[in-house]
Amino acid sequence: MNTILRASGARTLLWLLAVSVPAVAFAADEPVKKKPAQAYSVYHDDGDSTSYDDPHANAPFADLNSLSRYLLKIAMRMSKYGMPEALPMITRIPRHDLEEKVCADPSKRCQVAALYEPERGVMLAEDLQPETNLFHRSILFHELVHYMQEVGNELSAAAPCERWYQREVEAYALQNRFLAQSSSPDRVSYAGARPTCEHVETTQTHRAKPVKAPGVND
Repeated sequence: MNTILRASGARTLLWLLAVSVPAVAFAADEPVKKKPAQAYSVYHDDGDSTSYDDPHANAPFADLNSLSRYLLKIAMRMSKYGMPEALPMITRIPRHDLEEKVCADPSKRCQVAALYEPERGVMLAEDLQPETNLFHRSILFHELVHYMQEVGNELSAAAPCERWYQREVEAYALQNRFLAQSSSPDRVSYAGARPTCEHVETTQTHRAKPVKAPGVND
């Protein structure tokens, strides 16, 4: 199990995320749908966050292309990656389509907000508004980091599960730096056991459910 922790002001929400990259064995009565290999970077959230009036990091953008160029430049300054020559494809799709694509059981609403695939680029849930919402913007930033990792062939010689793990840890760390630089109180965290490559498959699935932290009021 992997834990994603997001803290914002007086709220703390905890998600438990079961990840199979490239595979984690599930119970026999829960068949896993086949997904494209390397469909890493599924991000889970519980809804909107506050928008801020930061004139730099949270200035409104008219479109995703100009916003993506801006975020890639920030990621370049924060990381070892160079500026990509081209933007990735960015597509808005209904959230239930994302869930159908990556959740082991879409009927349980695993709260997928975005994902990155090398073949299709970044896919965002259509209810996200990164042009104006700072936390949503950090989700897009996270996925763009994965694009830069892929273009830069980061850990390309590593085992698939180890490559996924190291890329994910780095993307969350850079996302937190972006949030801190933007004076946002929101934070994200990736924690849990390092995945193993004992069961090699081409499937990646993600499931999550919100869990209320003890003693925290909504």
